[in-house]
Amino acid sequence: MKYQYDEGNRTKVFLKNYLIALSDNDRSIEIPFLEYYEKYPIVNDSDYLWIADIAKHFNSSSASFLVKNKKHYIKYIDFQNKINEIVINSAELAASFQDQKTYDELLKFIDKEGGVDAKKLNLLSSQMYSLANKNYEQYAENSYQLLQKFNVGDRKEILNNLNNCLSQKCQSFKEKIEKL
Repeated sequence: MKYQYDEGNRTKVFLKNYLIALSDNDRSIEIPFLEYYEKYPIVNDSDYLWIADIAKHFNSSSASFLVKNKKHYIKYIDFQNKINEIVINSAELAASFQDQKTYDELLKFIDKEGGVDAKKLNLLSSQMYSLANKNYEQYAENSYQLLQKFNVGDRKEILNNLNNCLSQKCQSFKEKIEKL
């Protein structure tokens, strides 16, 4: 498909399939999405729905489209669940690259678009980012709050991640987590 794209194929069907393939393989969809959006108007429900499927990161054009058209999407999808999915994907990516700027922008997005799950999403993002940065004390605190307030997290995995943290703060949170 990349060859066809590079050779200039910009038919509606091809671009849609290319975007779906890129998204399914966690590849950037920015340029092809903007080309699609500029060339082909989004007019029917199926267009809205496949765009929701490819929106995976908070700072993507597809996610911006989703948020701008929230009123339309609420009729067809669990919008809160989709925002949660976008935030988790974005947090994982920011954490994997230890990208502080993107992480900070993600927190702003959560505050604005996180809805009823904003507090949980902030904690999840912070948990992922602190683990990636080996800030185990922050990870322990976030994990404890997620387990206690939202019943979110794998207790065994969290405790395993904290095995190398010997600080008093980590030990205190480990004890609290074990008691939950």
